Amino acid sequence: DYFCGVGAWWIREFGIDGWRLDVMDEISDDFLRAFRRAVKAANPDALILGEAWHDPRAWLAGDELDGVMNYPLRRGILSFVRDGDAGALAAVLSELWASYPTPVCHTLMNLLSTHDTERVLTALAGAPDDGTRDNDALCRARMSPVERRRGLLLLRMAALIQYTVFGVPSVFYGDEAGMQGFEDPFNRGTYPWGRENAELVQYFQQLGALRKAHEALQSGTIVYHAAQGRALAFSRRTEHDHCLTAVNAGDEPVTLTLPWDGTLAEDALSHQEFFCGNGLLRLTLEPYGTMLLTQPQE
Repeated sequence: DYFCGVGAWWIREFGIDGWRLDVMDEISDDFLRAFRRAVKAANPDALILGEAWHDPRAWLAGDELDGVMNYPLRRGILSFVRDGDAGALAAVLSELWASYPTPVCHTLMNLLSTHDTERVLTALAGAPDDGTRDNDALCRARMSPVERRRGLLLLRMAALIQYTVFGVPSVFYGDEAGMQGFEDPFNRGTYPWGRENAELVQYFQQLGALRKAHEALQSGTIVYHAAQGRALAFSRRTEHDHCLTAVNAGDEPVTLTLPWDGTLAEDALSHQEFFCGNGLLRLTLEPYGTMLLTQPQE
């Protein structure tokens, strides 16, 4: 009763948007149901997210959680960007979409790093923690300039996927600034005020603005058009909006023929225009290239 009251009080008195429940799989179902009733009574639109590392479907029947931290997506994105198996990532996404109610899919907490994991930049391009280094060595470990350049390139691809698949992108502070680090406590450094990677910050701001501007990225259906080898392409669509994401996680160019309505498409990340015909668009992705195609504004 006490914690249910706390949950409602912060929403009612201070207007917070909702709650993330730590280790929710160690909390009883009776409490989760009571907490939901109290929170939703204070604000029916308040969000209740749970930390879940394993299959959370038992908590997503509509009487406990609204969504969960999307660790399967993190694992799938990192594996694809590092290893280039587009089919494996498409399988992860397809399973998630089929396993959860559609409203849950649109409220999943899409993450690349958390306080419990190594930083995404380190995970993508740093030397892995093989257990042979002590804490002092891990604390002082830094990526080489070559590793960092590669990591920043791969991070941009991972973030594009994170922002354009179903769910809500969630950025662990500092990832957008290019922070690195192994697992707790090495992932919890202070934010690099004045030393951010300005281009990366701008890129994340651009992704956020695009997601806000396109309802297809917020609540659209998802269809996969290419998921072979290192090439992945999928579209998000609502009645009045259409966006298509295409990425190449390989070191060789890839040419794709993709469906597209209309006669003109624009890469929203570079503002390059492509002419289409007969409902198809043919484009070439450079090594580690990315595109987010939208219909140009008139």
